[in-house]
Amino acid sequence: MQLSGLRYRYPGASGFQLGPLDLEGPDDRPWLLLGPSGSGKSTLLRLLGGGLRPDSGGIRTDLDAASRAYLPQFPERALAGRNLAEDLTGRRDPNPADRARLERAMERMGLAGVDPASRSSGLSAGGRRLAALCLLSLSSFRGWALDEPDAALDRSATDRLIRLLRALVAGEGNRLWVATSRFERFASLDPWVLVLAQGQAEAAGDLRPVLGSSRVQDLLEVPGRPEGRLWTELARRDPATFSGGVLDGGEGSRGRGIRRELARKMGIS
Repeated sequence: MQLSGLRYRYPGASGFQLGPLDLEGPDDRPWLLLGPSGSGKSTLLRLLGGGLRPDSGGIRTDLDAASRAYLPQFPERALAGRNLAEDLTGRRDPNPADRARLERAMERMGLAGVDPASRSSGLSAGGRRLAALCLLSLSSFRGWALDEPDAALDRSATDRLIRLLRALVAGEGNRLWVATSRFERFASLDPWVLVLAQGQAEAAGDLRPVLGSSRVQDLLEVPGRPEGRLWTELARRDPATFSGGVLDGGEGSRGRGIRRELARKMGIS
């Protein structure tokens, strides 16, 4: 996939501008969009999902805009708040075949036992997010642009989400773009990474080498994560073992196991 001079500016004299972005990445791997708040991740997602049209430049991919969908960070924006059956199938009383598909999708996302006649507005924040993901899984969209899809999800629901996304990207011609602040949760999908800062591309490539940059670590506040703070404290107490960056450390080091576990939890193992 190629972004060629892609630019979008929000109205107003002080409107945020994304781009212009000129870069190319794989079309057959998930993209993770990383960066601090206000860096342009959601704007780029909306462009990728067909929810915005660029002011200039374009996106070259094998999926047209009609085949792509954007799921916002707040899932209630994707749901009308009516009963789940109507929100997810368009029918208050779906036919038996559609109802069976709906129930299978709800079960996959951990909503088994939830009455399809109940109102989506009555679900918890995590439940509404799962329902919105069900909506996508029932659709014919082949490109998904997801904004913080794991927000408000517990560990078991996040595991279901990753299984759903892994099945999506395994399908021929399907595409996935995810903006997240918890990149370690998506590392198992073998993503290609784009780091944004103030509307510009800061770094791009595979997750591990991108996160090896101290500039990127600072942008993503990797040292401030619980594991990063623990690393810093261990380095203070035992500098001979834990000095250097989080990716450093040779075989035979007595801190090797701890290094690997901390790096894994930070998504950079």
